[in-house]
Amino acid sequence: MTANDRPHRVTKPFFTFGTLTLLLLMGIGFSFGVTRLLLGLGAVTNLDDRNPWGIWIAFDVACGVALAAGGFMTAALVEIFGRRKYRPLLRPALLTAFLGYLWVAIALAFDLGRYWNIWRPIFHWQGNSVLFEVGMCVTAYLIVLSVEMSPAILEGLKDRIRDREWGAGFLARVEKPIDVLHSAVKIILPIFIVAGVVLSCMHQSSLGTLLVIAPTKTSPLWYTPILPVLFLLSALMVGFPMVILESIYANISFGRKAEMELLEPLARCIPPFIAAYGVVKIADLFVRRHRIDFLAYPGATVSLAVEILVGVVAPFFLLRSTAVRRSMGWLFFSVSLVIFGVILNRINVFLVGYTPPYLTRPYFPSVGELAMTVAIVSSILFCYRLLVTFFPILPGYVPATAAQLARLREERARTVSPLWTWIIRGAAIAILVGFVATYVVIHESAVAESARTVAEVERVVAMAPTHVAAASATYPQRPLAYKNFYLLASPLLNASSDDYEPVPFAHRIHDELTGGDCSACHHRYAMSDDDRVGEDLVQLHEMFDVRLVGACADCHDDMASNPPQACGRCHGFPNEADAPARLGLKGAYHRQCIGCHERQLAPPAPTACNSCHHPWVPDHGRLVTLAGQPTPQAVTAGCLECHPKAGEDVLRSAHWNWTGQSPTLVGYERRTDISMHLLVNNYCIAIGANTQACATCHIGYGWMDSSFDPTDPTQIDCLVCHDTTGTYRKNPLQAGLPEAGLDLAAIAAKVGRPSRATCGSCHFGSGGAPNAKHGDLEPILAAPPAEFDVHMGALGMRCQDCHTTERHRIAGMSQTAPAVEGRVLCERCHGPSPHGVTQLLGRHLDDHVRTVACETCHIPSIARRQPTLVHRDYSTAGRNLPETRDSHGMPTYDKRFGAMTWGTNVVPTYLWSNGTRRVTLLGTAIDPRKTVTLNAPVGEKRDPNARIFPFKEHTAVQPYDVGTNVLAVPKLFGEYWVNFDWQQAITAGMKEVGLEYSGRFDFVETRMYSSVHHQVVPAKMALGCTDCHRAEAVTCGRCHRGAAGMDRPEHTRKMYPEVERRLDFAALGYADDPAMTGGRFFVTLGRGRPPR
Repeated sequence: MTANDRPHRVTKPFFTFGTLTLLLLMGIGFSFGVTRLLLGLGAVTNLDDRNPWGIWIAFDVACGVALAAGGFMTAALVEIFGRRKYRPLLRPALLTAFLGYLWVAIALAFDLGRYWNIWRPIFHWQGNSVLFEVGMCVTAYLIVLSVEMSPAILEGLKDRIRDREWGAGFLARVEKPIDVLHSAVKIILPIFIVAGVVLSCMHQSSLGTLLVIAPTKTSPLWYTPILPVLFLLSALMVGFPMVILESIYANISFGRKAEMELLEPLARCIPPFIAAYGVVKIADLFVRRHRIDFLAYPGATVSLAVEILVGVVAPFFLLRSTAVRRSMGWLFFSVSLVIFGVILNRINVFLVGYTPPYLTRPYFPSVGELAMTVAIVSSILFCYRLLVTFFPILPGYVPATAAQLARLREERARTVSPLWTWIIRGAAIAILVGFVATYVVIHESAVAESARTVAEVERVVAMAPTHVAAASATYPQRPLAYKNFYLLASPLLNASSDDYEPVPFAHRIHDELTGGDCSACHHRYAMSDDDRVGEDLVQLHEMFDVRLVGACADCHDDMASNPPQACGRCHGFPNEADAPARLGLKGAYHRQCIGCHERQLAPPAPTACNSCHHPWVPDHGRLVTLAGQPTPQAVTAGCLECHPKAGEDVLRSAHWNWTGQSPTLVGYERRTDISMHLLVNNYCIAIGANTQACATCHIGYGWMDSSFDPTDPTQIDCLVCHDTTGTYRKNPLQAGLPEAGLDLAAIAAKVGRPSRATCGSCHFGSGGAPNAKHGDLEPILAAPPAEFDVHMGALGMRCQDCHTTERHRIAGMSQTAPAVEGRVLCERCHGPSPHGVTQLLGRHLDDHVRTVACETCHIPSIARRQPTLVHRDYSTAGRNLPETRDSHGMPTYDKRFGAMTWGTNVVPTYLWSNGTRRVTLLGTAIDPRKTVTLNAPVGEKRDPNARIFPFKEHTAVQPYDVGTNVLAVPKLFGEYWVNFDWQQAITAGMKEVGLEYSGRFDFVETRMYSSVHHQVVPAKMALGCTDCHRAEAVTCGRCHRGAAGMDRPEHTRKMYPEVERRLDFAALGYADDPAMTGGRFFVTLGRGRPPR
């Protein structure tokens, strides 16, 4: 390296008109920054609870990180790929990157609500957080950049010693350590260069991942699962353009000779990066074209078009031209387009395309935000000038000749003429002055708008959840204030916003999962009334040489005298004056709950936000613009304007298609075409020939016949699930269309989350009458008493709390439907050992869980208020008999269905089941000599996956084809129920479903099972031991010799003495009561099932 090649300091005076202007802009901007630090974000910015970030994140951070990519790109080019001729560009590129990241960190401190906690992620890791990964990588890369810049700093210090400049005397004393440090840095520098490249690639892509986790808040124009890839490719694309722009701009500013001999070949590397990014970007838009409505938001579409055409397409073709690359002006213009495209992309993704929930007005940065952004940019330029002046950064200075200066002036003239320069400057000043003037006028209203809370978005309260505290049993080991269930609705949680429903907290379940260890949540103990920090319980017990293991009640016989303290005892509002670092109640809940849930594996605990938090639904009165008497399809079209993805999700759901994955059907586990139309039942016999009537419970409009288009999202009936007025009704004769005369616009204005009543509008009445089919789905479940169903009555749970929903796919398995979109298991909340609170009997009860389903004990009977249908005889239908009613007030004969038998307080039938079943489909051959079971549960005592479940059993007498021995499919609606001719009805029905009919029919008895999961009684009303077992089989003395002679314990008393023989042990495969003869499994050697 020659003397002229070696980096030099800039010898021009430091304080010039330009640097003084930068200082002025910095002073103005940082005055707003100081105000923000002292008075909070609301005093300076237009941010609020709905706009979590603004221009400081979009421009200062997201753009700043992307534009600093030139550092690692140039380092990789020179040090890793060995292109040494570009070494003169390395230090300026690293300096630009260093300053970019440094001021990103400073800008982030102004944007953070609690900036004093910015150091905490270094010590409190959150490994599954994207933001944590970004923060740690940026921190690490800033350290790497500091090491990469240290040779220039150390060489500058050595030059000051050599030239005896100001401070040389002091520096001379540490000259040797400086030399040692400089030598050491040269040795370790390659490692840091490689680390810098890796770290940069990681967090450049992770910035895109920040938006991947917000699909509902990001515009489809920019939201894509490959957003991290696009962010990384765009950063690679803008790296070299930033190096070229910095080099040209520095040469122009300092009157230096342009380094075109380096910039021109470097520019040849840019088009491949642009092409890679452009191809992936456009391919992604093409793949997602069906999900994007380009005309829905014209402004956003124009912004996307400008981003692609100006920031990608134009510079790609310009930089392919040799003449452009050799011209300093055209090269400057071309790389500026690339940089503009990346800046616009980040602003589009983080601002233009980001729509937070409950947004009532668009965000626009305040004067303070703009001034701070200008100050950040000015600071970067000021620091750049400062460092190149006092440290050897730029390549050696070669005085330009007169010809070179003339050519430089010519190139500058080609870039921007003096006339246009002043026009641009004047226009910029005019825009700034105009904006300031406008802002002064509207400032008061803008502040008022940003201060409005979520109260401006009225919530739908027609079906607001109510909570009735469940009666808790009295245990001496529990405090008097112990409750099974809490609703977390403290005012402390909603101090800043009230956007979400209160979170239900199952206290007893968590008590069971922790084994009675209260310190899992109540981890500190306040020692006095004014103590809001407390002592750590583990350390407190260690003072007494006690190690916390197991349940607290093991040592504390009566916890009522020393109960655990509530979380609100210490945690109140966030950022309180006496202890700003102490978490508020909301923060404490999140840290404690999420931290514990991440470690909970059996059962897996939820960690997603929407697992616990459900937003209040805004009043749609201001959003619905339906005029007059809209058609049902017009209502749905209005819904789809804001929820297009919801329409796509519904069209793929089992509730819409009545088909899907059928892993529970033996022999059809891998099929996806087993629909409700292929199943045979013994209520309405078959859907295929009676679609018009059965489609009353379809979530669509007008499924009359095969002409119905299942791919048309405007045929989705949104109101049937989301009505909160209770006035929406479907016409039972119009295949799912609503009744005439309904004010659909008024109903649409009051939509909300589905309630038990809206779910029950279909499920309560399936089978032809209320509670006819299922037996455990009575209409009273819309608002049940506490003891009727502990989940819905006592705890106010919605259907969705168990039947979790994702993309309109509802978890649950019906014994009478083929599709399964997720299982609902008691163990998901209660765990595999849910009886710990019962103390001594807990182990025995938990042993039952391996063999007996929870529902078997906790649902002693069904149809406790509304009778359920247990038998129907179609062979007696069609007669003109007088109408009679049974003791329950239900009809015993209907001309359409024949004789009917109803039951109340029905004791379920108990069968082994491993979750699968054998079904009878259309055309399946039967044996008419015996009762045909249409959906037989699969399982037996020897099956380790089977447990004893309760079922409702329904029998019927229905027609079958004598010639083919298949169940007949009569057309009831419009045929049999009109002329009551079985021959004609069967002929029409079999033709409609595509089955051959021999012309001869008879009747056969069938049996059908419905699984029982609802009407769960409180624990104190569950079955007792002797409801199933003989009293002598469950006395403690049979096994525990020490218990001999004790009084008869409470568990030997029957809870339901009116039921004589609840379980048929012989039918379940036992020789006698298993409590007497032995349990389900036996110890044997070798593999395979145990013997019978």
